[in-house]
Amino acid sequence: MINFFINSWLKSYRTGNEHLKLSNEKYYNENKKKEILLLLDTARIFIITETEEVKEIKNFEDDDVILSYIICNGDFLTYAYTKMSMRRNNYFSKLIDASGIIKDNKLKVRSMTRCFPYIAKARGLEIDYCPFFPIT
Repeated sequence: MINFFINSWLKSYRTGNEHLKLSNEKYYNENKKKEILLLLDTARIFIITETEEVKEIKNFEDDDVILSYIICNGDFLTYAYTKMSMRRNNYFSKLIDASGIIKDNKLKVRSMTRCFPYIAKARGLEIDYCPFFPIT
């Protein structure tokens, strides 16, 4: 299961920003994987399964089929992912609600995924973007 989180996260980093110019080998082996592993080490992870159950996973041993997930570090939303065919099903909002990370009508985010501004606007939330926060 941990490989699914790492690979989906790396792929979105790789296809979505300035890292496009790096070779796959350099990017996947040397660049972001270490950062992701550090973040996963202290993260709370919430998933939506194929039965549309929302749950927090406590280890990477579960064998659930994951449709969508969010990764939180403290009160920060660090990463969110939904399989392409499952988007527009309100999964992200359900995961955010389950995580309890919204404080004072603010959504603290570590990365600016394309969907965050749309979700925040739809829910009347302010985005607090802080790409550099201590990993605790």
